[in-house]
Amino acid sequence: MKQIYAKSIIDKKLKNNIFIDLDFEDDKAYINIFFNSIDSYNKFISEPTIYKNYFSAAARNLYKDLVDEICNNTSKANFKFIRIIKKSNTHIRLYSLNDLDNIIKSNIPCVIDIWELSFKDKVKLLTENDLSNYYFYDKYNEFGITDYKRLKEMYEILLIITENVVKNNYSELEKVFYMYNLLKTKIYKKAKDDDDYRSRSLVDVISSDEIVCAGFVNYFNALCDILGIRAQRVHWLDINEKENEEDKKTGHASSIVYINDNRYNIAGIFPLDITWDSKKSQRDQTYRMNLKHFLLSCDMDDEEKEVKGYVNQNYDNYHELNSLYKKYRYFGYRSLKLDIIDCINEIYYLLNVDYVVDEFCDIEKEIKIINELANRDIPLSILRNVINTVDPTLEQDGILDFALTTNYHYNDKENEVERIRNLF
Repeated sequence: MKQIYAKSIIDKKLKNNIFIDLDFEDDKAYINIFFNSIDSYNKFISEPTIYKNYFSAAARNLYKDLVDEICNNTSKANFKFIRIIKKSNTHIRLYSLNDLDNIIKSNIPCVIDIWELSFKDKVKLLTENDLSNYYFYDKYNEFGITDYKRLKEMYEILLIITENVVKNNYSELEKVFYMYNLLKTKIYKKAKDDDDYRSRSLVDVISSDEIVCAGFVNYFNALCDILGIRAQRVHWLDINEKENEEDKKTGHASSIVYINDNRYNIAGIFPLDITWDSKKSQRDQTYRMNLKHFLLSCDMDDEEKEVKGYVNQNYDNYHELNSLYKKYRYFGYRSLKLDIIDCINEIYYLLNVDYVVDEFCDIEKEIKIINELANRDIPLSILRNVINTVDPTLEQDGILDFALTTNYHYNDKENEVERIRNLF
């Protein structure tokens, strides 16, 4: 018998009143039914009727017989399907705080999805309302749901952590180094009972010593969110990893930041991997001088990951853009071109650049510009100033020069030749 995972999702941006998606994986069945309003949800719950055009095209093609049976209102499949939907968790996506009153007035027991809210709105939501009867879905908690009290405490801790950054008026680069330097003091540690969520979800990681790569990324990206730095998660599939009991590969996660620092006149797209630079044990002190994976060029990061057996899954905008462009050059579909335009504009938005391109732009030129922004080095003199502003103890302890000249990834050939000449 298959395990059934069902979810009702109310999303005001949905074009259709009702949309149903089905998927099956081994012994698991996934059912997602979307509604475009609370009214359409209530109407379905009180008078449930299912039509074929509710289902996705993929579901109608792949599971035609099952869809036909579900749509027969006298069948057992229809009765069972409706019963599953009525018992399923209901998620309501919140795009604006103005919609909160409608959720509360509806009296629907639900999970409030705050994925799309800004940090400022999340804090306002959690501090100015008593929402103790609700659960929440937040992007930093690894696709799990969290109760009101724990989520509120999590954001309060994040605010305390960032107080010093705000007080010192750090630039974008300084903010990124502050967070990187703070989080790499944590030691990579899996949950004792192999509970993946506990070492990945920020609500758990922030109050324990258990943290894995996804936990580092969620922690860092949440702090970026607070401080106005635009960061994204980078997903890597480990092609050498053996499949676990659930037949899933865990892979790896890192971060990518979109920097536009007016103080240092640096704009670019930079990966960083806190997991690989973090403290290895309680006795380890060498991590302080390890800058190997701090603000690399994208090509260098991709090459190292590839050597270690990781393949990018193209979820972040930078890697998605290059993946789309390869497909466009091969197939030439207009739909791919439009996706590329959207991706380019999203990257310029993330870089805080007031520039928008349309369908008639020179795509090759725009992609070349973005790839140049993704493959530039931060001059060592600037990096030294950034580090000394945030953590002067590295200079005071005499390890900054070693960190910059030996453990930093600077890719300037002339500088590298000079460094090697000096060493000998």
